Amino acid sequence: MKATFSRYVAVSVLMVGMATLAVSQQVKPITIEPAVQFSTADFSPQIRIPLEYQTRQASPNESTQMLLGPSNSLVAGNVGTNPRGTLKAKFKGIGFTGYVPPDPDMAVGPNHIVAAVNTDIAFFNKATGVKTFQQPMDNTGFFSGIASGDVYSDTKCFYDKGSGRFFVAILEIDFANSISKVLIAVSDDSDPNGTWYKYRIEAKVSQGGNDFWLDYPGFGFNKDAVIVTGNMFPFASGGVFNQIITIPKAPMLTGAAATGHSVVENSFVTIQPSRTADPTQTISYAASALNSTTIRLYAIANPAVSPTITRKDIPVPAFQYPEKVPTGGGRFLDGLDGRLYNCAFRSGRLVAAHTTKVATGQMKVRWYEFQIGSWPSSGNPTLRQSGDIVAPSGNSTHMPAVSTNAAGDIAVIYSRSGPNLNPEVCQSSRMGSDPLGQIGAPVVLQSSSGIYGGGGTNRWGDYFAVEIDPTDEVTFWGHAMYGVAGGAWETGIFKWSVSSGANLTKVAPNNAMVLQGIAVNGDLSSLLQSENNKLSIQSILVDKYGQPISGSAAPTAAVASLSADFDIDLSAGPLQSVKVSIESSISKTGATGQYFAYNWNTGTYISLGSFSIGTIDKVTSVVIPKAKLASYVDGTGNVRILFRAINSVKAGRPGVVPPPFIFNIDQVELGASFN
Repeated sequence: MKATFSRYVAVSVLMVGMATLAVSQQVKPITIEPAVQFSTADFSPQIRIPLEYQTRQASPNESTQMLLGPSNSLVAGNVGTNPRGTLKAKFKGIGFTGYVPPDPDMAVGPNHIVAAVNTDIAFFNKATGVKTFQQPMDNTGFFSGIASGDVYSDTKCFYDKGSGRFFVAILEIDFANSISKVLIAVSDDSDPNGTWYKYRIEAKVSQGGNDFWLDYPGFGFNKDAVIVTGNMFPFASGGVFNQIITIPKAPMLTGAAATGHSVVENSFVTIQPSRTADPTQTISYAASALNSTTIRLYAIANPAVSPTITRKDIPVPAFQYPEKVPTGGGRFLDGLDGRLYNCAFRSGRLVAAHTTKVATGQMKVRWYEFQIGSWPSSGNPTLRQSGDIVAPSGNSTHMPAVSTNAAGDIAVIYSRSGPNLNPEVCQSSRMGSDPLGQIGAPVVLQSSSGIYGGGGTNRWGDYFAVEIDPTDEVTFWGHAMYGVAGGAWETGIFKWSVSSGANLTKVAPNNAMVLQGIAVNGDLSSLLQSENNKLSIQSILVDKYGQPISGSAAPTAAVASLSADFDIDLSAGPLQSVKVSIESSISKTGATGQYFAYNWNTGTYISLGSFSIGTIDKVTSVVIPKAKLASYVDGTGNVRILFRAINSVKAGRPGVVPPPFIFNIDQVELGASFN
């Protein structure tokens, strides 16, 4: 358990040392009431920081016995001699709130960053780092009017590019009244300022005459659903197990009621659901560190409607479970118990990381990348690579978060500390073309300005965050804690790029054609640079098959689209990724922007995703990853992209005519990244 009062520690131990029960699956529906709608504009002041704090210190985790797995001959990779990644920006996150540890997580949108800690939420301008909003996430602040418990902790958040929404979660626990809830808020668009929908979702499980509460939540998603996982502990008596909660995403986008599902897993090991970058991914994946040589993978099918779970145990290089971590001032940091801290899924691969132990007694970061393939429909997942980040001079690395971008790069943000070293925030990254298992030398992002904590062993983490910028799908953002004067903590937000995504060769269009609509201004030359000389397309009405309407057809959408051809010089080397960018606007709000790429193998356009579009020019981007380049780049380097603006008639409104608009395009280009 985290950031709560120490009197509850008797039930807060993750029982890794106990034998794993036979896996079973109990699926029960959860009725989710309609959301409570609110606006961040209603808070005054917009930035609320208490002048005084009541420090809430959780008791340390108790030591746990290692679960030994079957031996194998697998060997993890190591750290290379050269650093990878260039720091682009950093700024102060949320300062000390009185809760220990802070549990920093983050969500990165097109123009904003949402950061969360125990127990505050804050919004930042992504370009300037200026904080514009901060409130506590309790019944007096962000979750007022819906929360009633007496303990709030374990903050989580993410940005879902597919729906263009921010999602935020925190636990509500009332031990006196056996209440365990997950509080979730969903923004109404890609700007966190404004309207949100708040939900209060049942997390308590009753079985065998006992009630259990949810701790240490995982918070992930895929195309269709939001996934919450947690370790279940008894309010009074009983064993320990896991719960997986699946919630359909679509109703949450409008604040509607929904039916979720609770799946009980008779396992004692923390399960982490993945955050899924692929907008068409129907399976949701998760992982847990089952024992000292095994990672268990979970495939959750139909998570929005009727979840079913397939499991596969994957051998990994042997590791030892961590212990307390030495830090400056003769103090120690809690190393937790070897659980996975986060999971990310992209282009058929899953990455995860945790803290382990070096034979000499230091702690070390261990990261993994699994090749998922078509599992569970066919084949089996495999370990593609793994690596250790071992610090020299008797220092330790610990508390990692890991993610992977569209170029196949992997980045890990973590802490490094030692008997004479106060905790510092570091990142290690690898290019997709680096030797398997090798990751770049540490890059220090932030040093501590003071000795952290009091005597004994101090809570640290309990997790960090690393996310991918949705505008280019290659830039990494991290959120982590460090020590400041007075034994307190502070968080920092960091931005860096890795070599394979840092330098893009710009490619201008060599041909353009209006496919839907009527050209009213501009030509190919209008698309070559950003100078307000625009190619403008008047929308037309189309039927449900996308054809211009006839006298008898009913319009279903107003559409304007442009096809643009690009020619990439493939002599520059192996192509790593392609970034598609457009600067555009529309004459009136209501339409959605969409990207399509021409598949040269099938002769059809395939969706790459959508983008927000308004009455003011804005640059948006999408990345075609390496795994899909063979379909969208022909043998001579030709790429054809369709840019579309569409305003559809909502279902159930026959005869309604969508209003016309003008699609204004100032510039389109590609960015080609080579190995």
